[in-house]
Amino acid sequence: MTSRPSWLVLGLAIGSVFLWLSLRSVNLSESLNIALQAHLPWELVAIVASIAFMCFKAWRWRVLLSPLYDFRITQLITAVYAGTAVNLVVSHVGELARVAIVSKRHRVPASALLGTIAIERLFDTASVLVFLGVLVLTTDEVAPMVVSASYVALGLVICALFAMVVVFLWTDAALRLAEKLLFFVSPRWREKILWHLREALSGLSTIRNGRLLPKVIILSVLQWTCILIGILASMRSLGLTTEAVSAIAVLVLIVVGLTLPAAPIHVGTTQLGFTFGLAAFHVTAPNAFAASIVYTVFVLLPMVILGLAALYRSGRRWRVKAPAVRTDP
Repeated sequence: MTSRPSWLVLGLAIGSVFLWLSLRSVNLSESLNIALQAHLPWELVAIVASIAFMCFKAWRWRVLLSPLYDFRITQLITAVYAGTAVNLVVSHVGELARVAIVSKRHRVPASALLGTIAIERLFDTASVLVFLGVLVLTTDEVAPMVVSASYVALGLVICALFAMVVVFLWTDAALRLAEKLLFFVSPRWREKILWHLREALSGLSTIRNGRLLPKVIILSVLQWTCILIGILASMRSLGLTTEAVSAIAVLVLIVVGLTLPAAPIHVGTTQLGFTFGLAAFHVTAPNAFAASIVYTVFVLLPMVILGLAALYRSGRRWRVKAPAVRTDP
């Protein structure tokens, strides 16, 4: 397994390359001066969008967990914020932190929680593809890089759907295969691993609940709409009057870019998304780069600050009453 320091170094390297690509046509001091002239009302909109994104994220997770455990949103929001803060420091690690906090605090199996995280990733990518469809239908100004990124996103969704279908249709066969592959493990450890696999599959199986699906879809779209509002507010704060759908191009590039390791606070990945995504909408590179700075400060930085506070609070308060386990069909 890749160590966290190595993963962080890799993220810094990739972020540096993305930042260099973003700065090729940008005078950094010029962009900083532009960013400093941002209008406060739009900055406040970006902060509200950031907080709303996290609330919808926690709400969706509660819905996904509801067939298994009866959580309240207030029981999950701290873990969601803490995990996001970790993710913004060391990419792709935050979800494990989120699961660890809830698992230890409420004494529920981490593997079941991880199953719902996998479902979240699927709906996140699918939501971005929905927005991309809106972009394609409403404008001809789609950058080639955005089109390429959309193919990557579509490929990820197809692979995830295929894996879930296989697991759902042949669950028992998959578990038997796993048991055979673990022949070299002691019986005690084999049973432990298989138990975690069953719990993970129970987390994945929540998506079979037809009553939950509309809620998950709506919350996923609302969640990413908040990020679009944050992107648009960052542009509007600088007086950029480009089409609203241009925010979708930025979102697609950022989301696909984040499938790779990223630097802390997504430096480089965010800047590349703004400069390349807005280029097709005739926004100059210095202005686009300045908008990316506003986005980082007023959308991402609040997540880090509130998340670190939540992480500190979680470290001091592990023992809380466990949630009720669902027993009804």
